[in-house]
Amino acid sequence: MSGGGWRAASLAYGWLRALHLMNITNKAQYISANSGGTWVTTPYAYTNTPMARFFSPYFEPQNLTTARLSMSLTPGSWGSRVAGKSLLLGAIGNPTTMPGEPSAWASNIASIFLNPFGVGSSDSSVSANGTRGDMLKATRRRLLPAFPVNVACKDNRPYPVVVGSIMTPERQVSPKFFPFEFTPLYAGMPPVADYTKPTALGGGFVEPIGFNTLAPRRRVVSPSGNESVDVALLHPATVSSLMHSVGISSSAVALRMKPGNILTANLFNGQMVNYWNLWDYKQALYTFADGGAVDDLAIMPLLRRGVKHIIACVATHTNPDASMADFAKAEFALAGLFGAFPLDATDNRGEQMMIHGVDDVGTWNEMGKVFPTSGFKQLFEQYQESYQQGGAHMFPATYEVLKNEFQGVAGSYTVNVLWVLNGQSSQWEQQLPPQTQRWLGRQRQSGAYKDYPNVYNNLEAPAPLISLLSQQASWGFRAKKDMVLDWIADAAGSRSGPSGEAPKGSSSSSSSSSSSSKRG
Repeated sequence: MSGGGWRAASLAYGWLRALHLMNITNKAQYISANSGGTWVTTPYAYTNTPMARFFSPYFEPQNLTTARLSMSLTPGSWGSRVAGKSLLLGAIGNPTTMPGEPSAWASNIASIFLNPFGVGSSDSSVSANGTRGDMLKATRRRLLPAFPVNVACKDNRPYPVVVGSIMTPERQVSPKFFPFEFTPLYAGMPPVADYTKPTALGGGFVEPIGFNTLAPRRRVVSPSGNESVDVALLHPATVSSLMHSVGISSSAVALRMKPGNILTANLFNGQMVNYWNLWDYKQALYTFADGGAVDDLAIMPLLRRGVKHIIACVATHTNPDASMADFAKAEFALAGLFGAFPLDATDNRGEQMMIHGVDDVGTWNEMGKVFPTSGFKQLFEQYQESYQQGGAHMFPATYEVLKNEFQGVAGSYTVNVLWVLNGQSSQWEQQLPPQTQRWLGRQRQSGAYKDYPNVYNNLEAPAPLISLLSQQASWGFRAKKDMVLDWIADAAGSRSGPSGEAPKGSSSSSSSSSSSSKRG
């Protein structure tokens, strides 16, 4: 599930509902998300709320009267809990936040999207069911007796991954952001960036309770090559919680900041973290920010793990009614996966575009390229044809995964991707009741509904908007049901690859230590 604020969250809610109703989520091994997508996938993955309550009902478009748009988000559902809540409070940084503590943004995000489902406390940790060895028991043993632990992988739900990024404080380094992952069992940056200062970045994974701590004081190497280390927790509020990871993943404002001090990070809602790498265990304060700086589509964690079948739900905000170059410029995260961002792209001032602190767009293409460039043209043409026909925008594709050292993707295997894109669908709109069609026509001229469904940068989402976006998203899967089920059947027939939640060779360790998995 990609990033994209309220648009991405509302669409993810509809896409996830459709996948749940089609019994596809219980066949999935991972659910990877960034930014706005995590506002749905995280409570979905960890909550004890029954799914029948978490998801509001699906309605065929002809039944979506204007009255029903306001009432379709049933009590207790994700949509009803978050509708009308404002991001503005969290957008104003708190200059007094101490390093390691959740930012003002993270606290507000948790209050809106996590607390209603009982998983938003800053004084909590994470783990998962169904591990080799009882990692949940080991995690609880290391913490205070009553310290809450939010547990994933309940009721056959897939293993969640949240995408973030680390910002180097060096002003002359490009790129300035590097990939990072948060999961219930481990957090880290698999590739190594040994040229950054004041410390190298990356090198592997550490258990969540080892993140945002003081650097290890002792390490023991196991026969498998993993290392157990002693770390010191700073304060209950600095333990890696879902508030931390989801707040970091969606802190888009922090992508606009220049390297600076703690005050600068706080004002821009970057999350200052006591970070130590898995390379040489050196530590420094680093700013963590939105995963959109390196992987807005949240697809890299899946490619790192060699996943061979991926449903990629992308909250695009641009209809394909102009040139391919214009589309690539607007959807630069998608284009970057193919190394297809136009090298001559300029901004509104006629100057060469810069993307998230990257000095030149050629570097952006190199950072993100994991699929052959020719695939972008094919995807754009399919999307353009689907847009002209007014249907649901879903397109199966097969690619050779390319090696990408920056992202830690080994490549050299074939992946099947089912692209699911946002975009105006005249077939769905024409099935809406006439009154709803007229109402939508007026609403999309300005305000929260402007350019629906390509709404952009909203600080809040009224209930009818969440209902519209999520219902249209679910409709897309129903409209393409036969194609989707055939794709799933083919995936199930050829499924292979990683079978466990944790990286190969990871293990639990003694009650006074945290386990890490290193990569050279």
